[in-house]
Amino acid sequence: MCMVLVACALFAAFVAIAFGIQLSNATRTLHSIPVTTITTTYGRLTYAQTGSSDGIPVLVAHGADGGYDQALISAEVFDSHYRVICPSRFGYPGSDMPEHATPEAQADAYRQLLDELGISKVYILATSAGGAPALQFALKYPERTAGLILFSTGMPIRGNTNGSVPTFLFNDFTMWLGADVFQSMALQQLGIDQDDYSNASAAERQNIQEFLVTMLPMSERIQGFANDMSSNYDMGLHYDDYPLEDITVPVLVIHAKDDTVAKCSDVEAARGRLSHATWVIFDHGGHMLFGQDVAGAINDFISSQVTS
Repeated sequence: MCMVLVACALFAAFVAIAFGIQLSNATRTLHSIPVTTITTTYGRLTYAQTGSSDGIPVLVAHGADGGYDQALISAEVFDSHYRVICPSRFGYPGSDMPEHATPEAQADAYRQLLDELGISKVYILATSAGGAPALQFALKYPERTAGLILFSTGMPIRGNTNGSVPTFLFNDFTMWLGADVFQSMALQQLGIDQDDYSNASAAERQNIQEFLVTMLPMSERIQGFANDMSSNYDMGLHYDDYPLEDITVPVLVIHAKDDTVAKCSDVEAARGRLSHATWVIFDHGGHMLFGQDVAGAINDFISSQVTS
């Protein structure tokens, strides 16, 4: 019995040390990114930038459990011809959580950021849970929207209002377990086949590893994550506030049929409502569109708008 207790104590110590090192590394990585913070009517908003200062402006509306670091990973699909602005949404690293943190308010915060940067018109790249504020931005500020790119995002579907995710289960330790110790399970949740991952290029695997790192530190993302678990269902709760038929800007919908996070069937149901949309639906790729030519699809879409 004594040996068992000693073994358990040693194992617990090993886990604690490994967790502490990973958390410290992730925190250091997050805070090493050059960012700028501005003050909006909703409090602080922190953003990073990449690309050329005189490039085609793109604003990234990142997904759940993200921040400016996750947005920067999404920005890797753009080359130096673009200027990519990567803000943290409400409650994510460096950005405050206002009292009424709705997708509409987030869209207005984006507008204030663009005003601060002197950008009159921008492409919006929305990934996953970033879809709700991006749709609101296109609806409310069409004159500021050069185009809307919906990357594995949901759509407003009547009755899709189940936001009962137990957010108390999400903390630094559990997210470390998911991102590092039980990584295969995290890949499965993202719709990435283990064989596809093993056979992928080093660059593709590196991109996924970078994404998984943005799951930590969860303690700096939990407010935004908890808000996403309620406000991200705003499209179902307030369906009539998302009149997709009124969107007049060019739209690219890019999705995978095997996405288990944002169901492709819900996205396909919106085809008749988006009259200005280009649809790129891959058979495989999961929620991350892993292994697909996402950069090609996005750049072709923007190039067609610039030259038209």
